[in-house]
Amino acid sequence: MPNAAVACPRQAPRDNSVWPSLPRPAAQQPATLLRPPFSSPFRRHFHRRCDTLALSPGSSAFIRATRNPAGPHQNHHRIHTQGDASGGANHAAVSTSGRTIYHQPTSPAPTSLSAIPLPQPPATPARARAPPSRPDDSPSPLQAAARSAAALLLATSLTLSTALGPAAAAAGLLLPPPPQQQVSPPVAAAAAAVGGSLSGGAAAEALSSSAAAASVVSAAPPLRFTGPEVLDQLPPLPTEFPPLPELRLPSYTTAKLRNGLRVFVLRDDEVPLVRATLLMRGGQYGSPPDKIGLASLTALVQRAGGSTAHPSSSLDSRLEDLAASIELGAGPQAVSADMQCLAEDAEEVLGLMAELVRTPLLPADKLALYQAQILNALDHQNDSPSAIARRKITKLLYGPDSIYARSPTRPGISSISPADLRAYAAAWERPDAAVLGLLGPFEPREMLALVEREFGDWAPAPGQPEQPPPVPRGAPPAVPPGAVRGAGAASDAASSLVLAATTGASASAGSGTAAAAAASPSSSALVSAPLTSSGVVAAAPSGRRPAVYLVDRPGLTQAVVLAAEPGISLSDPAVYPLDVLGGVFNSFGGQLFDTLRSREGLAYSVSGSWDTPADHQGLFLAGGQTSSPGEFLRSLRQLLARAASEPPSEAELEAAKAETLNSFAFNFASTANQMQRILVYDLIGLPQNFLFQYIQGIEKVRQSDVAAAAAAHLHPERQAVVVVGDREVAQPSLEAAGFEVLPMRLED
Repeated sequence: MPNAAVACPRQAPRDNSVWPSLPRPAAQQPATLLRPPFSSPFRRHFHRRCDTLALSPGSSAFIRATRNPAGPHQNHHRIHTQGDASGGANHAAVSTSGRTIYHQPTSPAPTSLSAIPLPQPPATPARARAPPSRPDDSPSPLQAAARSAAALLLATSLTLSTALGPAAAAAGLLLPPPPQQQVSPPVAAAAAAVGGSLSGGAAAEALSSSAAAASVVSAAPPLRFTGPEVLDQLPPLPTEFPPLPELRLPSYTTAKLRNGLRVFVLRDDEVPLVRATLLMRGGQYGSPPDKIGLASLTALVQRAGGSTAHPSSSLDSRLEDLAASIELGAGPQAVSADMQCLAEDAEEVLGLMAELVRTPLLPADKLALYQAQILNALDHQNDSPSAIARRKITKLLYGPDSIYARSPTRPGISSISPADLRAYAAAWERPDAAVLGLLGPFEPREMLALVEREFGDWAPAPGQPEQPPPVPRGAPPAVPPGAVRGAGAASDAASSLVLAATTGASASAGSGTAAAAAASPSSSALVSAPLTSSGVVAAAPSGRRPAVYLVDRPGLTQAVVLAAEPGISLSDPAVYPLDVLGGVFNSFGGQLFDTLRSREGLAYSVSGSWDTPADHQGLFLAGGQTSSPGEFLRSLRQLLARAASEPPSEAELEAAKAETLNSFAFNFASTANQMQRILVYDLIGLPQNFLFQYIQGIEKVRQSDVAAAAAAHLHPERQAVVVVGDREVAQPSLEAAGFEVLPMRLED
């Protein structure tokens, strides 16, 4: 039959379907050439040619196209040789560039991945041709033995090439055995099957021509890759390292357009790509209370719907042709538009992004599509116990209607209309409340001129005020009175005082007492309670037990425990010692990890740290996942109480500081990340050298600083606790540990 070839399809199937097996060619015919398929949408980046792969005559093979899970733009193609005499199957894979071929036997024997050439055996002589195929098409005993031996030789070659190197491995495989040994029948059959012979003058010539290489291979000592003797052969670890170069902020060019848009331009010649990010203040905080999620929906529909000049299909098609991308999204405080393209296409793609921001189409069909996706996500928001605990504890401390704790609802998402999208875009997407950053191999002056052409005449929407609206802010967090019990006979009153002190309510102190108005409707009377030197309510003894909120999730084998109390913001001076204390708590060697996991075995993962937002007061959160929530919570509180009263050891302090200081250089590993940091700092009002100020603050932290900060900001006995687990399992454990269980509905 003539030589068969498989043409390159335009796109690999998504369902990982198996292509039909190729016809088995006759033994005397040359190798069959296969061309790996490639994906046409990404041809500009990855698929400029189709290389070929040769299959040996007589082999039965098929090709399978699968999508690489590492990325949407990469495909790999597997060549499966159907079963051999050993009952296994051998797999070879070819990269989309056609340059790498690897072999991976599925037999239990040790294997390795190595780039190997596929052999091209000569045609079988006429006198040695295989007999005609039997009706069942099963291989003859000679063919089965040859295939088995060839597979063994191939696996041995891969193993030896890893241990001894390619040259020695080749010598060990191509040489015949020593003279005193006999050639086994399977090996002789394999040699005959690939067109060779180990008899007569050929064997003698092989023996004489490769005796030196055989002696090298036979004299090589056996190598092992495990065991203590390997450690003795390793070179010693270095003890001295050259000093790191001085870290400094990148050099960038700034400008402010007449419409108020602030522009940052950073030249980077490392790759021929231009990246741009536009941040517009507002974000999810700008969504109305009855339409939470409006900011995210606006950004999604704005990108999917396209602009008035380039609607959805036109925009997507053009970006695909240019191998470029434009994406929009909404964060807590800003809506972002990101662009990436080749340097040669920067002018066109930046213009497309300007159109998308300034003249969005916002079609109703795209809105309905994303509304359905968000509603589906809301149906699964309770699938993760950890997400439930975080959402419940946040609402408990900030309040259910706080912009820092609220979450979208089905009625709110369903009520959003295209008019709501246009109103949000008009109110928050404006140049005088935005910042634009560009990065790439360009001349800064030329890029600023391009930005002026595309965004220079951008103005707020008609009917909008001259000044941009301020981003909404919420009240600071506070532990509700009912969440803290067991502190004294007047524990609810003491908790009310904590709430009043945290929220800034009026209080007066005299003779060691303080009075405050209770914030809870159930406790409206004025009460008094003793104060500590730091102004925090001191607990009085009581017979009541500490309270724990339990969210019942039947069937969970482990419960999620999360404790929280009001924390600090990024501008608080205590941020440095508290971040160091967080390092003392966490990771391998941390106090929480070593005690709760390594010693007591109560949880696989446990953590505790302060969340420090830049614009509001955050939370301290500590917890983990455990099958014994009562014991876990009791041990956690004991550890936190010890940390609040005893400073860390000098070794713990230095290790926590070193973790932060040694990772400081990674903040400068990516130029794109540095540009993002520049834009965020400018948008929220932080100085551009804040990162260096933070490192200097960490370096100055002492044991006394950590002790003072922990005493002022760590109160485990007054923390609110939420447990998500099976009530039948979690409640007895919590009650046995001395906690009072308060039910919390999942829908609250």
